[in-house]
Amino acid sequence: MGAPVNWKPWGVAVVVLLAHVALLLLYWDSIPDPIAVHFDASGQADSWEPKTMLHVLMMPLVSVATALLMFACLPPRELAQPQPVDGAASVPYSASIAQRVEQLVHMTWRFMGWFAVAIAVAFLVSDVTTRLPAFAHMQWLAPAIWVAFTILVVAGSLVLMVRLTSSKKIEPDAEEMARADDEFLVGMYNDPNDPMAAISISSRPTRIIINRGQRLGKQYLMRMVVSIVVYTLFTVLVAML
Repeated sequence: MGAPVNWKPWGVAVVVLLAHVALLLLYWDSIPDPIAVHFDASGQADSWEPKTMLHVLMMPLVSVATALLMFACLPPRELAQPQPVDGAASVPYSASIAQRVEQLVHMTWRFMGWFAVAIAVAFLVSDVTTRLPAFAHMQWLAPAIWVAFTILVVAGSLVLMVRLTSSKKIEPDAEEMARADDEFLVGMYNDPNDPMAAISISSRPTRIIINRGQRLGKQYLMRMVVSIVVYTLFTVLVAML
């Protein structure tokens, strides 16, 4: 158990982020002072600040923060592995459930990786075409890239759902049949004596349901909450600068 993670999209995202910073530094002398820091719906600058390293690199910083948020929200690769319990297990460990969880984890890593690439490219194109005079003639790309990004995300999400629902169905094993098939509407449950940190029931194979009673599940949920809060505070701070 444990398919290898495809790090390629994350590597591509890092390259795009580095290219973003490199372009801004390479064309530093041509960047006007003051520098545009905000644009209206038509793409016209409506707010300016002095040309400092912070203001010039603000967009790459937001891009990096967004990529880090997505990476922090990735489910742990060990989510399908059996977890320790105190005393007797309340329900058995199910290999069929673990297979579904593992499949979801693998596809989530892949989807989020290419999502990170897409958003890094969108930030790069928007930034260089609106701030660097050398690319001003390509300013029409800024709104176009975000339209393409939105279409890509919607299409990618649909493809992911289709692949998950059309892939070979993993039949419940005896251990899964012995477990209660609850709906878990909130996407989590609390059972410290369940040896599984997450489950994916056969009736809803596209959902990962986290067991916050297990240490691994609780850590994952806390990591997501903290990451979202920190990212929100960061974006508010950026908006105030």
